[in-house]
Amino acid sequence: GLPQFATSALAVNDFPTESDKKEGNVGPFFDRMQTEHKIVYTAPGPSGDYNRDGKLDLFLANWWVESRSLLLKNETQGGHWLDVAVEGPKGTSRQGIGAVVRIYPAGKLGDAASVLGQKEIAVGYGYASGQEAIAHFGLGELKSCDVEIILPHGKGKIEKKDVAGDQRIVVKQ
Repeated sequence: GLPQFATSALAVNDFPTESDKKEGNVGPFFDRMQTEHKIVYTAPGPSGDYNRDGKLDLFLANWWVESRSLLLKNETQGGHWLDVAVEGPKGTSRQGIGAVVRIYPAGKLGDAASVLGQKEIAVGYGYASGQEAIAHFGLGELKSCDVEIILPHGKGKIEKKDVAGDQRIVVKQ
């Protein structure tokens, strides 16, 4: 079957297009696709924890007047999680943009073979959109982890050991 929703695709457009309508190429295929699968065209699709429950939600911004923007709430069971925000030192981005955040199981800080996840703090992930300068990690069953932050422009590294999950931390140098 089809996935619940796709977050990226090539050559996706409104069905049927204005060109299809003008040329008379509208038929049962377009009707069926619209009613059964609810195709939505959106260029930006920023994710973020909009309701602060630890699960990433998805916002589908739509600029066509005929369609609404959609906020898709993540209602999965989920597990433990950690959000990391970085306040960069003088000479770097105040939002920590460009910092690389790595997480490890507690007690494994710096062990390259044990890296659970790595994210670069950024705010622009797609056309005409942006999101919070946060690195979000799903921890699954882990209740804590070690955190390593490599600051941009050679400004150093920050290490935090045994950080409890299920929270948002703001790390300052």
